[in-house]
Amino acid sequence: MALVNGALGGVASLIGCLVGGYFCDRLDRKNAYIFFGVLQALCAVAMGLAPQTQSMFIVFTLAYAILTGMAYASYSAIALEAVGLNAAATQYNAYASLANLPVLYMGLVDGWAYTRFGPSGMLYVEALIAMAAIVVFFAASTVTKGLPSRPVKSAPAG
Repeated sequence: MALVNGALGGVASLIGCLVGGYFCDRLDRKNAYIFFGVLQALCAVAMGLAPQTQSMFIVFTLAYAILTGMAYASYSAIALEAVGLNAAATQYNAYASLANLPVLYMGLVDGWAYTRFGPSGMLYVEALIAMAAIVVFFAASTVTKGLPSRPVKSAPAG
């Protein structure tokens, strides 16, 4: 448990970040974010349907960590694209701190769902929430697609 959720999970997430970054350089970043979210939801459902054995835990936990890394890479690409050059470090860190609120919230929801529905039910609840979040993100992305970008200050020459 410690190895899979610790060192191996970290390596899997790192691999996911690299793969996700690669795809974000080749696809629309918002579409990549949506796609990676769908893959995470499908992974959660597959884990819920799989036998509850040690080997399945290892396989799905590492797969989920890879997909989480991919989602974090696409989130970072979207956030960096949104902030531009104006106070980029401050804005990015503000976005990143706000992005951690759902991580906290899902921990609470997962605990409730596990208590109420058991391990598989918890995974199904997580997948449903992921799909709902994807719909909201897609809608927001679609509504804001035609809006002009904020002007970006260029760095002083010198």
